[in-house]
Amino acid sequence: MIATTTRTNRPPIEVVRLRLRPRLELSWRAISIGIKFVTLDIVKKKVPKFIEQSLARVANLYSFEPEHHLEKIDESLTPNMRALRLAMTIAEQLLSMGVVARDVVRMAQGITRTYCRRPVHVDVSYTLVTISQDRGVSHEPLTMARVIVPDDPNYQLIQALQLLALDIRRKQLSLEEAEERLQQILKKPTEHSRLVVYAAGGLVSAGSVILHGAGR
Repeated sequence: MIATTTRTNRPPIEVVRLRLRPRLELSWRAISIGIKFVTLDIVKKKVPKFIEQSLARVANLYSFEPEHHLEKIDESLTPNMRALRLAMTIAEQLLSMGVVARDVVRMAQGITRTYCRRPVHVDVSYTLVTISQDRGVSHEPLTMARVIVPDDPNYQLIQALQLLALDIRRKQLSLEEAEERLQQILKKPTEHSRLVVYAAGGLVSAGSVILHGAGR
């Protein structure tokens, strides 16, 4: 017995894929067009809305249109926006530690008056602080909002933020220096153990009692 082998001129798999790709695209186009016609026919018969939406999504699922390369938005911030962010961060930190809203609004407005040309409106409502700036007819308005998350009061942090806001109001710091100083304050806040906090609170209470003459 002599084994004979037959050779067939089969094209490579990559060539087959390249040849089948246009046919697949035409097939998908035909299917999508058919689904659209079916959708139009179903709409005329007044079928449920969810069936119409499902068929429309299937028809638009495969699109062979060329993609457009869109330009990404620049990540840089203008000095005006940086000043608003600075005021918002200070206001958020102070409000989260229980500082009175009136004092926080006054400090935030002092910061924006130092660095911004346009007036800024600061509003505090319950657990939300909002900063808005109307920049005239030729520019869009700016609005920032943050949710206030309650935190334990850190009086040294509160004092450091208040001193920073005071130096900004006195125009002793540039915007870059104020941002760097704020970053250093928030990066390493001074914290004490709970025992020291409770002991200090007890001493404050005892001093208040003595101040009001309870020891007489």
